[in-house]
Amino acid sequence: MIKEHPETVQRFVRATLKGVNYVVENPEDGVKSTVKRNAKLNAETEMKRLIIDNSVTSVDGHMDYEMFKETYDRLVEEGIVSEGMDVNNAFTTEFLH
Repeated sequence: MIKEHPETVQRFVRATLKGVNYVVENPEDGVKSTVKRNAKLNAETEMKRLIIDNSVTSVDGHMDYEMFKETYDRLVEEGIVSEGMDVNNAFTTEFLH
């Protein structure tokens, strides 16, 4: 997708970051939207989850090796993914500019 349609990827990344920034600035709207789409969710729990996520997530799209390596190691430790992936191949900052 990146090689064949870089302009589409660029637009997707911009739109995603715009949405993330909106929810950071308007968390109640984000929670309302999420709960509206899944009635099984609890608004209070989702607000707590959002606050925790926002405390450890970069809203400007910043990514680096250490950030991904830490996440990958945690996923391996939990048995969610297998070992053996080169973290350098897991992300690009090409579309953040």
